[in-house]
Amino acid sequence: MTAPDGKDTIMKRTVVIFLFALLLVPSLDSVAKGRSGLILNAEGLREMFTSFGANYDLYDVPLGEDRSRIDDFYLYGGQNRYTLTLEGEAGRTVTLFARADFGREGGFLVIRKTDDRLVWIRDLMGFPADRWHTVKGENGYGGFEVFYFPAPRFDQNIASVKWGHWWTGDTPPS
Repeated sequence: MTAPDGKDTIMKRTVVIFLFALLLVPSLDSVAKGRSGLILNAEGLREMFTSFGANYDLYDVPLGEDRSRIDDFYLYGGQNRYTLTLEGEAGRTVTLFARADFGREGGFLVIRKTDDRLVWIRDLMGFPADRWHTVKGENGYGGFEVFYFPAPRFDQNIASVKWGHWWTGDTPPS
């Protein structure tokens, strides 16, 4: 029996590493795509002269993962104002609720993308109440439609997030 020469062993290792890399790359890509979705940006509200430094954090809500409570969020217990970015294809729909367990009594905002570009919403309360409203894409950001059921300080009280079309008919129940 002869011992394998060094070239043969190196070739086998190279093939194994190459095959492993081929298997790993698609799974990393699917993990990255699975995490694309909604990112809530909570900016802490500060009274004058009472806080120093940055007071904000990002909360990632992966596509399809409903969150009946977001109290696991680092800044959830403080007084924050939320903004958001939403990724994905046209038709992607997500609803923010100001009550845990998707409670509608605290107000809610349904967002439905109209194109494949990133949506950035800085004012969650800046929409007409109780009707669908279309916002055209501009400055490189995507367009979207919203249905806003208002409540006081809605943009400071986001407590749960639900993906998809959860209501029957054309308009969400208020």
